[in-house]
Amino acid sequence: MRALVMFDLDGFKQINDIHGHHAGDIVLRVVASCLAELTAPDDSISCLGRAEYREELEQSLREFGLSPANFVLEVTEPMLQGRRAEQSMHNIRELGAAGFQIAMDNFGKGETMLRHLRDLPFTQLKIDQSLVTGIVDNPGDRDVLASLIGLGQVYGLEVTVEGVETRAQFDIVHAMKPDRVQGFFISPALSSQALLKLPSRFEIAA
Repeated sequence: MRALVMFDLDGFKQINDIHGHHAGDIVLRVVASCLAELTAPDDSISCLGRAEYREELEQSLREFGLSPANFVLEVTEPMLQGRRAEQSMHNIRELGAAGFQIAMDNFGKGETMLRHLRDLPFTQLKIDQSLVTGIVDNPGDRDVLASLIGLGQVYGLEVTVEGVETRAQFDIVHAMKPDRVQGFFISPALSSQALLKLPSRFEIAA
């Protein structure tokens, strides 16, 4: 199981300005102190499943004067299963109330229950890349992806489509009007210093 953290770009740049160009180091310290994966013999323990999780995370943010609104916590399906599922869902609700953005990651890959989208304070839905690979050649795959984008937006979530790697995939996904597109067609993984040089908007030629 894993717990991930993302920054919105504007928040990342703001933190960098305030703390003297050390935003990457600060993010790493916050992640290391609160979002690091815990391992156990049965691989069943994650940070999100611990009662102290929210308090530790908020304490780290206060240390650096950071706003929860600048963080997106990505939740994967295994975090909502197993013996710690109730504690994880409790923590998700508390984190949402504290102002964190919360994303359901890899949606469509497993067996995520729709009631989780309804009952938990998710703000974003990230559709798994496995649902993108066949959309150029398979009309059925296109219909499934369009339906999931629509489903997320019906629930009032910002929808990201992951794993867009080619111009053909991008054109199809763009026509479906998700809120965000993620993948190597847009950009490979970047260092914290490279992030600071990104523009706020991208122009993609028609």
